[in-house]
Amino acid sequence: MGHPRSGSSLLMHILTSNSEIVGYGEYFTVYHAHSDIMNAEFDIKRKRNKLFKKFLYITNQILHTSRTPNLNIFNSNKIKIIFLIRSPEEALSSSAILSKKKKGIIDEEKIVREYIERLQFFIKLFSLLEKEQWIFLTYEDLTVNTTKALDNLNQFLNLKIPLSSSYKLQDFTQVSGDPSVNITKGFIFKTNSKLLKFDENLMLKAKDVYQETLSLFSSKYT
Repeated sequence: MGHPRSGSSLLMHILTSNSEIVGYGEYFTVYHAHSDIMNAEFDIKRKRNKLFKKFLYITNQILHTSRTPNLNIFNSNKIKIIFLIRSPEEALSSSAILSKKKKGIIDEEKIVREYIERLQFFIKLFSLLEKEQWIFLTYEDLTVNTTKALDNLNQFLNLKIPLSSSYKLQDFTQVSGDPSVNITKGFIFKTNSKLLKFDENLMLKAKDVYQETLSLFSSKYT
């Protein structure tokens, strides 16, 4: 569970480079019921040409709340969630730069609103989960405190083969998820993203929700 420009494509590559995990980038489906999870598992394995291979985990990169309208589907100890969040200064700037490149415009209010609504959804979902179902990371954890972050993920997922800071390029690289050349480097590194100047009031709202989310996760993650 991430938000746009949170580093979720990087994390997806790290996860799916592990032979115990399969995924297909940001796999676009809407999870209304448990049957949708099963259907997605089948289709993801089919897309990766690994239909008859067994995996410990099938993973999806979910960035938009509209993909999970029914929160009851998370009432299962078979589902594990990695929450990935990034500071608003970096995430919003990165979203704005990508929007400018794709659409030729930057809608500050929309970008900030989507960021805030996504973090508020995390807070709502978090309250419904059992402790063993979730873990959280920040983009900084993943790109700067990498060894510790990967160790925590290894323990959380109970992997026999540890995750690595280097990864394989996949058939979904730059197609599903992050379209930038950074994702093609094949190893974790922190990008020096250009920080744009947003409306102060909008940025303040985003910072408040980020701190609320970070404080909540940190207080419960012991």
